[in-house]
Amino acid sequence: MSYDQKIVDRVARDLREKIGAMAVLVTKVEHDHQVILGGEGLAIPPEIAAHMPLDLSICQHVKAMDFPLLIEDVMTHPLLTNQPMIRTLGIMSYLGAPYRCERGKPLGALCVLERSRRTWTDEDLATVVAAAKELDGLFDPE
Repeated sequence: MSYDQKIVDRVARDLREKIGAMAVLVTKVEHDHQVILGGEGLAIPPEIAAHMPLDLSICQHVKAMDFPLLIEDVMTHPLLTNQPMIRTLGIMSYLGAPYRCERGKPLGALCVLERSRRTWTDEDLATVVAAAKELDGLFDPE
């Protein structure tokens, strides 16, 4: 897949600064794994970033629903009760929004991560959704 890494990095960096988050990731969700295309604030080993199992993915739910997802506490959220591996990442709060290819199909998510519980605001949600729209059309599905 070809895309402009500078745009991905800028969107992640700007979003992290605007929202004051621990980390921001841009992910592409495949049928059996997730790829981390870029981000800020979280060091992920390259072998995991290139092929992250879906049992470590919250972004898969954003892509499947094609709708933003706000989770204040991953330990209690019903979508994640069957994904105990999420806890191993040390992530407590999540806010993600889908981005789409030129044809409008969701490809993955732009997400914000926190290691502590965070109550997301309407402004946080609007900021993440707007940042995800900056990624729309940047990637072609393969």
